[in-house]
Amino acid sequence: MKKLARIHFLSLADRLQPLRDYIRQLLSAENIDQKKIAQIVLAVNEACMNCIQHAFRGQGTGEIIIEFWLENKQLLIRILDDAPQVTLQNIRSRPLQEVRPGGLGVHLIHQLMDSVEYAHRQDQPGNSLEIRTALNNGSENTQDVL
Repeated sequence: MKKLARIHFLSLADRLQPLRDYIRQLLSAENIDQKKIAQIVLAVNEACMNCIQHAFRGQGTGEIIIEFWLENKQLLIRILDDAPQVTLQNIRSRPLQEVRPGGLGVHLIHQLMDSVEYAHRQDQPGNSLEIRTALNNGSENTQDVL
């Protein structure tokens, strides 16, 4: 497995725009296609926003760590926090038929990524999210099937 990056930032919403820019730059350097990068950026942003809003309850005092790993044609992203452990069974999307803002981050993450695993951190208090997605490099032909 090739480690691409490990970044740390405070659990503040204003840190998400620089995070999104960083991810785009990091993954572009690996020749990952732009559509896939956009999906990854959205999934990571939603995961971090959920962490900020729900695990840290909007308190900007915690730390979020994100690791990016590349293996074969798959990207593993591990998002770690030091927030109080959440009840894993409560991590779910709101019913999609409820038309109102918010509450769709978990649904989006599951739709955009191939694998989504929530856990409690083993090494210290906090939570862990591992998301995986298959990659096509920018030189391969990709098609939208719609």
